[in-house]
Amino acid sequence: SLRWQRSIVTYAAALALFMLFWLTLGLSGASIFGSTVMARTEVLSVLGLIDPFAIMVFFEQTQFWTPLQRDTQPLALDTALLLNRGLWLSLSALVYWRLQRTITADGRCDRETGTSRPAPYARTDNSDRPPELTLTGPGSAPPAPVAPAMSLARNMRTNPLPGFGSQLWLQLSLLYRWPMALLMLIWIGLVVVGILMTIGFFGGTEHGGRYPTTSLLISYCAEALGGFATALLVLFSAELLWMEKRHRIDALVDSAAVSNSSLFAAKLVCLWSIPLLMITLMIATAAGFQLVVGFTRLEAEHYLSLYYYFGLPLMLQAVSLFFAQVLWAGSRWANRYSSWVIGSAVAMGSMVLLPRIASEYPLLLINQFPSLLRIHSELAQYGAFAQKFDRLAVYWSAVALVLAIASIGLWKRGDWHEPRRLSSH
Repeated sequence: SLRWQRSIVTYAAALALFMLFWLTLGLSGASIFGSTVMARTEVLSVLGLIDPFAIMVFFEQTQFWTPLQRDTQPLALDTALLLNRGLWLSLSALVYWRLQRTITADGRCDRETGTSRPAPYARTDNSDRPPELTLTGPGSAPPAPVAPAMSLARNMRTNPLPGFGSQLWLQLSLLYRWPMALLMLIWIGLVVVGILMTIGFFGGTEHGGRYPTTSLLISYCAEALGGFATALLVLFSAELLWMEKRHRIDALVDSAAVSNSSLFAAKLVCLWSIPLLMITLMIATAAGFQLVVGFTRLEAEHYLSLYYYFGLPLMLQAVSLFFAQVLWAGSRWANRYSSWVIGSAVAMGSMVLLPRIASEYPLLLINQFPSLLRIHSELAQYGAFAQKFDRLAVYWSAVALVLAIASIGLWKRGDWHEPRRLSSH
């Protein structure tokens, strides 16, 4: 975050910490990975320092507790817990000190008062005119954020009615940059952890010797799909809505002779591509592992069904998140960061709050489907759960269609926060 100063990099760093925490839990043999006995003491002493959240220390203390002890006995402040918290608090203090030094050295902070100063490149006038974009020479290439805008401008000169295809290319070119590649690498790492759990790597010989069947691989590899994909949808639903303004090409896009439906559809399809890409990478990684170990029963039909059973709920969730973002965009407090908060609130409300207060009314639980993670069998497939999933899929797809139409009608172009002034003649 300090090096690149980009919000997506900060988001990726947080997910990397989560991945480090997940790896330490797996290597320690925690009970949530199916192991009944944790790793050796010398291994736990090292992993206890690496875990950024000290959850591994909790499992180490409570692995032999009785149910009565789990209900009544508090955690002890033993040496492992104190060393873990001391290490990570010291690391946090060091990072904060380095950040403060960097901001002060750049001249963005007053050394005496500690208040921030305007950046040297900040605009001091109140003009609404966007800054001019200049190139360094007659043969030089445009900067990376400017290249998609210039390509769109050339397309508009040759095609007076740029439609869905041009807008989709613009959104994809702005979205799929190296931060997205970093996030996908983190996702592949989580899939590899699922594969290691399948073959019993974390549980020793207790769960070893199992065949890496497609059903077994999916049950472990897709365990983190819902949470990880939801986190990315919350982030990029706000990013896509504010992307043109962040790159200062919103005036060009808003003035294009293209309908609101094309703009909305391009952004929505771009957002849909994230969970679909994650599922594709998961399938490729799992199938590649099967081929490497010599297991040739890949079950392509089961792999392809993941786009329906795991991809459709995420795509419908993207529609509801985008609808909330479009509603919030008209507020005077709307910006990229507040949009993240709104998206997080919508996701947490639909996934955590509503199931607790309206569990008896499944048609009111927004985008909630039966969990199909570990119930597949080669004999009955998904059984009766598939029928329930199909009915809910039809219902929530109809709701998503209504939300999409409403989003197109509420789509705002131009300056979102200034009322339109009509000149009187």
